[in-house]
Amino acid sequence: MELPVEDYDFMDLMHDKGFVPEPSNDNVANIRIVA
Repeated sequence: MELPVEDYDFMDLMHDKGFVPEPSNDNVANIRIVA
């Protein structure tokens, strides 16, 4: 969580692409850890 801004951007991009559905909060956290 060193760069929350970047993380947020990544999440926003994924949401825009439809990669991470809304109810997939756990998946988002996992992706953030992997990335």
